[in-house]
Amino acid sequence: MKTLSFLVIYILLFSCSKAPEGSSTVMANVSFQTAETLYFPHLKLINLETGENFIQEIDPITMATFVPFGAWDIYFLAAKSPITEKAQVLDTPLICGASFGNQLIDEESVVDIEANESQCQSYEFQDFIMSIATGRIDTPDDNPDGTITTPPPPTVSSDFISVWRTTSSAESITLPLRSGYNYNFQVDWGDGSPIDTITAYNDPQITHVYAVAGDYTVRISGLLEAWFFNNSGDKHKIIDVLSFGDVGWVNLENAFDGCVNLATFYGGNTSNVINMKSMFSGATNLS
Repeated sequence: MKTLSFLVIYILLFSCSKAPEGSSTVMANVSFQTAETLYFPHLKLINLETGENFIQEIDPITMATFVPFGAWDIYFLAAKSPITEKAQVLDTPLICGASFGNQLIDEESVVDIEANESQCQSYEFQDFIMSIATGRIDTPDDNPDGTITTPPPPTVSSDFISVWRTTSSAESITLPLRSGYNYNFQVDWGDGSPIDTITAYNDPQITHVYAVAGDYTVRISGLLEAWFFNNSGDKHKIIDVLSFGDVGWVNLENAFDGCVNLATFYGGNTSNVINMKSMFSGATNLS
């Protein structure tokens, strides 16, 4: 995948659902003009009227988050390679950018941020990077009046989102479904092909062929009760789980067994799961 050392980020803002009482909120849709995948994206916003600030996660797939109305200095930070814990951000190539000078966020706002690797070395980003790495949102030291700002909750994807790697042309991947469970979900294979609907563990459409080798983000929405690599199948091809989603999980026994190239795993509603035995057995690259 071609790596770009420079990108331009556009944050487009528009009205969303009812805001917290006493405030107005907009949804920020962030799109990147870049050929590379970015990980762990965050915004830091400093209110120019109150001095309050917070760090807000951005959904790595939709690149969306909540930003209140107001006048802000806006910082952007993302990693150029997968990370499995916040501390690793200090040892990971980063992309940084900022927009200063009374950025008024309203229904029609557009904020342009120029971001590149070199900006991460500037002093404006030092406390931002440290805050991300240590998990500190903010402290009284950040705000003269001692106020700790709690931002509106970020958008969280309910879809099961994973990244798969193929290394040759006309290579396929097969979803590891388990017999005896319910399935009724749609899958976006990430290559522009039509969305497939899967209704059975042995549905022919659980196998998909990619014309060109590369990394593909597979997005699943709907009902998916079981996942069962069981140290077989295309266990070497799944490399990231960006969101485990809320798809009705019931049985995750040996779900990612043998997935030695799986490096990251985030999110997921497993409240109805009855079996998670050996879920990550043999997933030795996951930490």
